[in-house]
Amino acid sequence: MRFSTADLPEHERIPAWRDYWGRRVFGADAVPMTEAPFAADVDVRTLPGVRVLTTLTSPLRVVRTAASAADGSDYIGLVTCTGSIAASQAGHQVALDPGEATVLTTGDASILESRGTARFRCLLVDRALLPATCRLDPGARLRLSPRNPLLRLLVSYVDILLDDGAGEGPGDDARSEVLAGHVRDLMGLLLDRHGDPRAYARSTSAAHMARIKRFIAANACTPSLSIQDASRQLGLSVRYIQRLFAADDATFSSHLLGQRLEAARRALADPRNAGRKISDIALAVGFSDISYFNRCFRHRFGHTPGEARHR
Repeated sequence: MRFSTADLPEHERIPAWRDYWGRRVFGADAVPMTEAPFAADVDVRTLPGVRVLTTLTSPLRVVRTAASAADGSDYIGLVTCTGSIAASQAGHQVALDPGEATVLTTGDASILESRGTARFRCLLVDRALLPATCRLDPGARLRLSPRNPLLRLLVSYVDILLDDGAGEGPGDDARSEVLAGHVRDLMGLLLDRHGDPRAYARSTSAAHMARIKRFIAANACTPSLSIQDASRQLGLSVRYIQRLFAADDATFSSHLLGQRLEAARRALADPRNAGRKISDIALAVGFSDISYFNRCFRHRFGHTPGEARHR
């Protein structure tokens, strides 16, 4: 679900925002902080027991009153922002720098304030689906550093899910439940001071694997890319990465090879590359040995790279 003021006349923007954000999305009022024309763009994703609200706005004060907080919703929200924001709830106040996070509850009145254009993200998780040891007191742990490894893992995993289209609309219910379970577990691990990290191992492994695969996809065209590069960049041991792939009966190298072959197949099928040499395409996607590329391509797809152009 998306909302934008871009196509609205200036005088309709605040009323439309208040109706959308206040009544239908979050139960909060919005007060512009400047006289400049108000602008906002919102993306809302929904998974079982999880909602992710990503909002790009001009300077804004978001107020959830005690009356709004009595609407029966009971979520714990993790708020991050690209700019500096101030947050308050239950008598606790905090000023957050870009990248820091705060934890708020929907069952208590709260205020979020930004004096510059910024992108907010609010990850809402149904409190009832979190472990009992995550019974967060209002205002507790209100400030989280961007250097917190669990926060970084959760934020990066949510980024990957959103980029992949999770929660945009009807989809695979079983897959949505699995993804939502990972997010809930990671939130639980972040907030649960007394829990056993081993209880969340399935979800932390899934999140780390998503990061590794995203790293491979972004760097597959580098011929020298290695598991050691991933280890250094992601802060994971080589052995841990190997174990994650082994659990899927795969290896880092086999996944990297698959990414490069798929990239080559797409390039060969693209009419815009009709005049491009096959060897140039192979080199561009990360292969340094053309004979090896030809063998691997035929083994994976059952035909040669040249034949792929005519399919």
